[in-house]
Amino acid sequence: SHMPPAPTQDDTDDFLVNILQSNSSVSVKAEVFTIYTNKISSYAKDYGKEPSREMRRQMMISAWTQAAILKQFGNRTL
Repeated sequence: SHMPPAPTQDDTDDFLVNILQSNSSVSVKAEVFTIYTNKISSYAKDYGKEPSREMRRQMMISAWTQAAILKQFGNRTL
């Protein structure tokens, strides 16, 4: 994470926009959003209040991490 990426011809704004708009990217973002909203809902149900801004930020990080793990392990139970 501390080393700069190797320069490539594909390192352009158009290339990055196309990656972010690709079907696989949209699918990942939808999965992360679903996990995130489930975390918010579960917290509100368990504690009777909405999570704080910092808690929502941590839940978003957790949702991205959880989605990556689930993708890596094919949604198997860990």
